[in-house]
Amino acid sequence: MAPPIFNTLKRWTSLESLTIDFLCAWLLVPEMDPAMAPFLQNGVPLPKLRRIHLSQMNIGGLYALKFLKMPLLLEMYLSLEMDDSVDRLGEDGPPTFVTNRNSDFIDVGLLADLIRGDPEMGTPPRSLHIKAVSFTNGALFRVF
Repeated sequence: MAPPIFNTLKRWTSLESLTIDFLCAWLLVPEMDPAMAPFLQNGVPLPKLRRIHLSQMNIGGLYALKFLKMPLLLEMYLSLEMDDSVDRLGEDGPPTFVTNRNSDFIDVGLLADLIRGDPEMGTPPRSLHIKAVSFTNGALFRVF
């Protein structure tokens, strides 16, 4: 089954601003599901979206963002995991991005594509705010 949010957003083509607090719920993108076929091929077009504010988004939500086509995006705010995780260390702390794809942590490539402007998504935002993440040595350099 395609994420219900995709089915909702595909009807809101005149949307200019979007704010969602995920409360760390998983946003799964089951690519093998036949219901996902239209989204895999065409994405979710949001031709007028200028601002997107996503808070307490589980790290899996970054993958789902690549399906949103936002050619006029100006501002993006991402808060990953629980908002208070930025103050904690260890397993319960913020997600850690690394440059090694074979690591137990999260490959920074997905975040880099999002920030630089993945050709599939449209142009990169002019304003970007990212909260509640940490980076290993070299990972942040790869993003910018």
